[in-house]
Amino acid sequence: MKIKKSLNLEVLLKLGLILFILSCSNTFLLKDFSETGWKMYRGDTFNTGFIQENLGTKLGLLWKFKTGGGIISTCLVTDQLLIIGGLDKRLYFIDPQTGKKLKVLSFSGGIACTPVLKDSLLLFGTQRGGDSFYALNLKNFKTIWEKKLKDIHSSPIINKGKIFIGTGDGSIRVLDLKGGKELWQFKTQEVIKASAVLDSVWLWLGSLDTYMYCLSQKTGELIWKFKTGGGIYSSAAIDDQNIYFGSADGRIYALDKNTGSKIWSFGTQAPVYSSPALSESLLYIGSNDRSLYALSKATGEKVWSFTCQSLIHSSPIVVGDKLAFGSLDGNFYVLDKDTGKLFFKYATAGMIKASPAYHKGRFYLGSYDRHLYCWGK
Repeated sequence: MKIKKSLNLEVLLKLGLILFILSCSNTFLLKDFSETGWKMYRGDTFNTGFIQENLGTKLGLLWKFKTGGGIISTCLVTDQLLIIGGLDKRLYFIDPQTGKKLKVLSFSGGIACTPVLKDSLLLFGTQRGGDSFYALNLKNFKTIWEKKLKDIHSSPIINKGKIFIGTGDGSIRVLDLKGGKELWQFKTQEVIKASAVLDSVWLWLGSLDTYMYCLSQKTGELIWKFKTGGGIYSSAAIDDQNIYFGSADGRIYALDKNTGSKIWSFGTQAPVYSSPALSESLLYIGSNDRSLYALSKATGEKVWSFTCQSLIHSSPIVVGDKLAFGSLDGNFYVLDKDTGKLFFKYATAGMIKASPAYHKGRFYLGSYDRHLYCWGK
């Protein structure tokens, strides 16, 4: 009897140890969700792509992670967790320090948009075949709610308990954060691939119907619209006075964000799909003419340009005195933001359409070669 009891006790202890290990495997999701990080497409609701942090003097590859398909979305990064969606219809959860896989979830459509993280709630949409928008609880990986929305490329953005998203049927939709109820929608005449930009009252969003729209966040009322000469793939950025964006007509625009009146426009030699990054006085944006431009926010005058070997769909980000972006030539570039001088370059094995994310000394960027890369000190 004593032997049997000791065996039972041993079994119970082993079972308890196994359960403890299994529970610890998900503790990375149960920690503090209030920590800072890169939690949305362009880093903030103004879409500035700007981080006030000194980068340092050296960069190198720290790790790379292989996925099952090309990556065109921007990852989300906090101290504990990196989240990236792929065209392989999967959502990856990765340790940002080591590049180790923590968990993978599969869906019925590719993930082209960048998710947004609000506390423990992850919100994202899927492309054709999936055509759904999800609210996922990261504490248990359960879907809180799901809403059918067509072909989502636009990255969601959140303000005051509302989610703002563009869809493949040309609609700007506003959903309630808690339950996914549609509060209002505004219909444009073409597909929406750009992401919205917000202040406290209004939202701005471009459509492939060639218009930039300004709407009331509360009601969806049209405040103004501005016509360009081509579809708008570029997600706009705003400062206190103006809104800045590119168009497939090859021009970069600055408008008065309150009235929609044109302040200036700058012509490149090809369509502009990239979204601008803003510093105190300059705007940075890529073009399909293979150039990355630094322009005066006040006048639109060119300060400098940097030429790559192929098109630039990737949207740059500013980190201190540096500027980072990718190109369809497969390279990740880091430049001096004031002069355009090359600081760092890394060649991946595929096109780069995605835009970089940054957190605490590290850049994270996906490539069409199916890898997510991390560079740092």
